[in-house]
Amino acid sequence: MTPIARPLVVVLTGPESTGKTTIAAWLARRFDVPWSAEGARAYVDARLAEDRAVQLGFDTVTPIAELHVALEDAADADAARRGSPMVVRDTDLISTVAYSRALYGTAPEWVVGAARARRGDHYLLCDVDAPWVADHVRGEAGDRFAMRDVFMETLAEMGADFTVLAGAWETRLREAESIVAGWLRVRSNDELHQQG
Repeated sequence: MTPIARPLVVVLTGPESTGKTTIAAWLARRFDVPWSAEGARAYVDARLAEDRAVQLGFDTVTPIAELHVALEDAADADAARRGSPMVVRDTDLISTVAYSRALYGTAPEWVVGAARARRGDHYLLCDVDAPWVADHVRGEAGDRFAMRDVFMETLAEMGADFTVLAGAWETRLREAESIVAGWLRVRSNDELHQQG
């Protein structure tokens, strides 16, 4: 049997407090595959661990994007070592572009280019019908519907294939599981046809 060229890349994306991290971690456990953490959250956590003040702004977009790339590359390397059919991402550079544009009016051109070049195979866009839960990384709830629209526009601009996840938490988890299982079946069938 010919090994897969690379694992399927599934990305959880969307506005804050919509379940991305919970769903990404759950999918990684459910399918026993590697996953990469959110770059912005990792950046803030690292600064806090160093007892440094955290002030996010346009000047932090580049270090957050660089951290995203490093986390993704580490998960991809783990997937290659394990022969994993899939890797899950808790957001990616498309999220960085969406937030940068929404908050600062623009995004660094290299981040936009890298987001397009590193685009995942499939995206699960978490809708804003989930309750807002504050934490040490999130800003204020703001207009989550407007932010969701920014994500939809950015995903479309990048040519990303995405499906919206909505509803109660349990509904999101089960739907995500079903959708991802379907993508893996299609990928497996495609590989069998290529070998035949």
